[in-house]
Amino acid sequence: MVTRKQLKQEARQELSGNWWTAIKVMIIPYLLLAVVLTIIGIATFATLKANWTAGISEGATMHHSHGTGGSSGASIIANLFLIGVQFTFLDWLRQHQAPLHPVRSGLQVFTGKHFFSVLIIFIVRNIFIFLWSLLLVIPGIIKGYSYSQAFFIYKDIKDRGESDKYSYLDYITLSRKLMDGHKMEFFVLQLSFIGWDLLGMLTLGIGYLWISPYKQMTFVNYYRHLTSEQ
Repeated sequence: MVTRKQLKQEARQELSGNWWTAIKVMIIPYLLLAVVLTIIGIATFATLKANWTAGISEGATMHHSHGTGGSSGASIIANLFLIGVQFTFLDWLRQHQAPLHPVRSGLQVFTGKHFFSVLIIFIVRNIFIFLWSLLLVIPGIIKGYSYSQAFFIYKDIKDRGESDKYSYLDYITLSRKLMDGHKMEFFVLQLSFIGWDLLGMLTLGIGYLWISPYKQMTFVNYYRHLTSEQ
């Protein structure tokens, strides 16, 4: 496997001269994340207010469930947007060419070609992670890394026109096999961006306009190299 330095260098090379295109790919998920955080904040405030005025009652419980459901739905949509961004960057890396229509490309998960399949994989994967988390937190985290490449695998198989040969569970199984012996490696790669994340927070989130494409391109590049070694 190539080094983290090489992965990041290759990501920067792809983005060089195309940062504005990458930002346009990311801008909708970036704004959606702000919406998700706002919804969570409003739901939390509404729950606290309801509990304060009514105590722990049926009405307060209803407020809590409504707030939780809304934030969960927004979180799912945000994740689907992010998967669309990752698909765009995977095409970018494979073709060594920035998308001509970056915003449309970033929304590709919300087309008939991908939406249903990606949503089912997302739900099944999260159910598995949740069930593993019932044992302890750590097994759930480990399985999260095991299943982390499922969407990329689906994308490659779909692009080859072979998706009818695979079930939704197959993508998760293939990801688990692909990540055997690589989970810690991927965790360390993600951890290596902590300095950039701190910088993004110091800039009140503005820095993430550049940091997020850099991170996602690096993670997609990791998958590309991982599959080339199989």
